[in-house]
Amino acid sequence: MTYFQFALLFIWGWITATLVIASPIRRDLTSTLLLNSPAFQDPKKPTDTIAAVQSFVYLSQPNLSLVQKFLEGVLKNELKVVGDFEQKVATAVERMKLFATVGVPEVHVDVAVEGCSRESKLPHTEFKNLGIVSAIASLGSCPFANANSGSASKTAKLSLSDGDATPATTFYSPPGGLGVISDVDDTIKVTNVLNKTLLMENTLYKNPVPIAGMPNLYSHLAKALISQSDAGKTITPQFLYVSGSPFQLYPFLSDFLKSHFPDSNGPLFLQNLSITDLSLIFDQFGGGKDQAKVDYKVKQINKIQGMYPKKSFLAVGDSTEMDPEVYGKIFREHKDFIRCIWIHVVDGAKNEQTRFDAAFEGVPKEKYRLYKDSEIEDLKQIDVAGGKC
Repeated sequence: MTYFQFALLFIWGWITATLVIASPIRRDLTSTLLLNSPAFQDPKKPTDTIAAVQSFVYLSQPNLSLVQKFLEGVLKNELKVVGDFEQKVATAVERMKLFATVGVPEVHVDVAVEGCSRESKLPHTEFKNLGIVSAIASLGSCPFANANSGSASKTAKLSLSDGDATPATTFYSPPGGLGVISDVDDTIKVTNVLNKTLLMENTLYKNPVPIAGMPNLYSHLAKALISQSDAGKTITPQFLYVSGSPFQLYPFLSDFLKSHFPDSNGPLFLQNLSITDLSLIFDQFGGGKDQAKVDYKVKQINKIQGMYPKKSFLAVGDSTEMDPEVYGKIFREHKDFIRCIWIHVVDGAKNEQTRFDAAFEGVPKEKYRLYKDSEIEDLKQIDVAGGKC
């Protein structure tokens, strides 16, 4: 299967979705993916809660046989896979199957969160957004989010008359307290962004592996960053993961967080990338324009700052891409919002001191730290809650 053929398949699927599935009587042919979401106090009505929700509506049965042929070629000809070939292909197809799906336009999705008084109707999907909807959902009054409450995580469900839908988790946290904003690839997960062969292997079929020591470190932070509300209630830290990976990898990355970081699980912020050529997926890692990467993450973190304007966050990233530049820019824009920056120095990346000096211009040296693999364990000794970095 050529890249051109895959693109034609994608376009034909869109024509089918537009002409057939848009009809309400055929909604049983669709599936809806609801991503985990952050929830926060409504600034206009503090007694209410709102959530930043993202969903994806798509045709339920994509033609995976063509994707399988494509991936068989990648594993055989590019990655030279020999042992357990069929199993590795099956794993690759499972992880990449959302790239073969076709988003459905003109569909409304209703979201209800356990315990909240209001069901929220999201804007309908459109052709231009390929079935993706990102919107603020008003949840009304939620008992876990009253003025005397701390943090909570609740199940969010889709209300659909037809079609297949998956539940997700809404992570509520009040305006104040502490939190962690974290990258994923080569910060907490071994991805090998700088080596395209290893990158493809780790994404397609290898079991995902956390960076050694990071699960224990984040588990420690989940306890060390606990704070108290003005009413004396416990506020557990809000963990938010901002990644440049495409949203089609959400099931894979979400399962990774749930399995390896259960004490620090949280919403994933992923890119909405329209990719019809599977070979371009891996160009999103380690390639592309640096400024575009900075702009994307800065935009996402600015959204987080709007959700939790009184929180103070530890920002954790690595040196393979643009995390130093992103966090430096955010610190300059919202100084009190970022209490500390940790950057994982990855071998083979651009680790020159001149780079870090430029990235952290205007950031006090006591507000950021560069660390290597051998120093991860020592990070647990730093009193971030007490203002150390």
